[in-house]
Amino acid sequence: MNIENHVIKNFRNIEHIEIEPVNGINVIYGENGQGKTNIIEAIWLLTGAKSFRASKDSAFIKFGEKKAIISSVFLSEDIEKEEKIEIGEKKRVFLNEKKLSLASNIAGNFRAIVFSPNDLSLVENGPSVRRKFCDTAIGQLYPSFISVLREYNRAVFQRNCIIKDYKYDASVSVMLDVFEKEIAEKGEKIILYRKRFIESIKSFVGSIYNEISGGREDLDIEYIPSFSGENLEEELKKSRK
Repeated sequence: MNIENHVIKNFRNIEHIEIEPVNGINVIYGENGQGKTNIIEAIWLLTGAKSFRASKDSAFIKFGEKKAIISSVFLSEDIEKEEKIEIGEKKRVFLNEKKLSLASNIAGNFRAIVFSPNDLSLVENGPSVRRKFCDTAIGQLYPSFISVLREYNRAVFQRNCIIKDYKYDASVSVMLDVFEKEIAEKGEKIILYRKRFIESIKSFVGSIYNEISGGREDLDIEYIPSFSGENLEEELKKSRK
């Protein structure tokens, strides 16, 4: 993955910058508050994932401007591609000058890894942070996962809204059946994706950590879903009350 040209306009505190990185290691340096992390963030957004910093899209736009633009030409598997992201009242995403129907559809073309101080939360915080980390990586490797996760989250949200009325009106159970069926179907797929991802990286995670620790410590990782039964849909029904 090599970036040939990267343009940023009205993004965060950056008015306009154009970068032509060299093949190999590139170092971005400058004073505090000049926008070094903003440049990294603008590159990361090309992956199709949300920012690695908690932020709404409106925060990307430079104060006093109406739209932020990120445009990049890069080589992916020896194929030259161009991505463009326009962030205004709505987010518009283009791949090779063709507008995509969903911003998430751009995932899988530009792949990147970001490591920041916030990643210490993978160890310090709870499992939701680790799930989010895995889901972001899976979305780059298998773009179809993004729509599965989006549909799952939507079904969970709808079920939670109905659950609030369930104790007052049991007739809403018909709607609960619909959403619980979808949660079960999408949830089982998500579990398989996550297991596949963890299995693919655990083979080399141990050896990397062994080098870091100088052979003094061993590291192993395992994905343990909170649901371990055979029928997720039935478990959801039992948990309504």
